[in-house]
Amino acid sequence: RDAVYVLSALQDGRQAGLAAVEQLLQGGMAQTGSVHQLFVVDDTMHYRSMRHACYQLARKCETYALQSMV
Repeated sequence: RDAVYVLSALQDGRQAGLAAVEQLLQGGMAQTGSVHQLFVVDDTMHYRSMRHACYQLARKCETYALQSMV
């Protein structure tokens, strides 16, 4: 039961974070009129679904997505 709660909280936090980034990206485009934006995600992105959500957000906001393993 506790594991389900933690997983749900992580998923909710991830969704809230992506929504905040989307709002910032769209606000930046509205202010500058430029589509040259980049957002950096500081996460290990182990799961394909996590990477996919970021790529979809980049596509939706007409910006760039790049994955780099350091």
